[in-house]
Amino acid sequence: MHSTIRIFLFTFFTIISLSQIWGQKILVSDELNLKNDYTYDFIGAPDGNVLLFRDRAFSYEVNAFDEQMRLRWVRELDFQKRKIDIVGSTFQDTQFHIFYSFREGPERFLQVHSYDVNAFLKDSLTVFIDRQLASGARWRFSKSENENKVVLFSPAENKQVRFICFDVAAMQPQWDIQVPFADTLAGKDFKQMLVTNEGDMIMVLENYSGGLMKAKYHQEIWTYSPGWPEMQKLDIEVDEWVAQDARYVYDNRNQQLVGISLVGEREAGRSKGILKVVIGNRLRKFVSQNIDMVDEELLQELYGQEGKVPKGLADFRLRDLVLTENGGVVVFMELIKEYSRKPTYPYSNIRNDGPLNLRRWVDFYHEDILTIAYDVTGKRLWNTTLRKRQYSQDDDGIFSSYYLFRTPSFVHLVYNDEIRNENTVSEYVLNGDGEFVRNSLLSTASQRLKLRFRDAIQTSANSFVVPSERTNKLMLVKFIY
Repeated sequence: MHSTIRIFLFTFFTIISLSQIWGQKILVSDELNLKNDYTYDFIGAPDGNVLLFRDRAFSYEVNAFDEQMRLRWVRELDFQKRKIDIVGSTFQDTQFHIFYSFREGPERFLQVHSYDVNAFLKDSLTVFIDRQLASGARWRFSKSENENKVVLFSPAENKQVRFICFDVAAMQPQWDIQVPFADTLAGKDFKQMLVTNEGDMIMVLENYSGGLMKAKYHQEIWTYSPGWPEMQKLDIEVDEWVAQDARYVYDNRNQQLVGISLVGEREAGRSKGILKVVIGNRLRKFVSQNIDMVDEELLQELYGQEGKVPKGLADFRLRDLVLTENGGVVVFMELIKEYSRKPTYPYSNIRNDGPLNLRRWVDFYHEDILTIAYDVTGKRLWNTTLRKRQYSQDDDGIFSSYYLFRTPSFVHLVYNDEIRNENTVSEYVLNGDGEFVRNSLLSTASQRLKLRFRDAIQTSANSFVVPSERTNKLMLVKFIY
């Protein structure tokens, strides 16, 4: 599903219009009491409305909100079993699908339900029944950009992994394979799973080989297309470099895979370059592979010119890759630091986090956003730094970072200025040439809002909805441009 957020019970919504500044209109639901629910997810936004799926542990509901964020109806879903495992969901213009699994004796069933936008059941299908899936293993889920194709995968016995591609439009499996991948999904090797609009599967692995003293880092791109006799593998080796982070995105318009990796020296810990890889011809060969070295000019812009400029990027993580129509890509990476601390006294709770049963406490820093644009050949067109400072403690950083909202002409990065109860919300508006402006959108003073921008959902070409959680209360906030 889009995201998973812990919540409890909610009631009805009333609407408060907070402000209309910088061309935005902001609608906020009334405060909701939270109790008893396990999770919720945004399913989709038909015609600007919002469908919210609620997992209440042993009952499941869909709640529909109109464009003004008024609650219109609530419908309970019947999965025939009280205890199920929700795997994921897809949404199209007139229907949505929910995939789930459950056990019945020695067998594990993988099911899909198809609903119309009013949450009335239209179809149901058993996708797979298996007795050989590994004990305790769960189905995992990835969907295509248009959400018409889904790949479900899970470890099986004898160090096998089962992959099933499901066509939700035809309501039937498109292909089904089982492949030996020893401990892949449970270990550090597995990085990413992508699905194309045609039903091709792309699995990104990374590992070290060659022994401890001569270890060589490389990425493996495993692909499978309908009709192929077996999976294909492409190796991406970076020789003397080690990749600190990697992210891939499939370009359905140009039918190619685009990957970005931060690379550097093994011992240094700083990224010295940015590796851009493009794979085309139905994922069979490299179109291009090149490294953009991090130069002095970029580092001076990022860190300033006072004192000694660091020799590379430190603590940056790849967050978003935005594809351009001509095959280029805009890279968004965020400066993220985490510092663990422990109290000086024993702390007893449900989890046993260490030999002394001390709770792990963490400080989270989410700071500047470095943005770099590349053309189709991998040439750097421009780079810019968007400044922000976010600090929080023991919250997994759920209120930090930003939401990337795309309109036809601009990219908006919306975020909390500070992580506290009385806060302001700002945005950077970025155009295709790297020029930007910063706007102040909203003050949360006296509004009881604490926004989780990482869990927002786009509801139309000019609006998105973001959940707000504070002191066991839930509110939904809609931004309209």
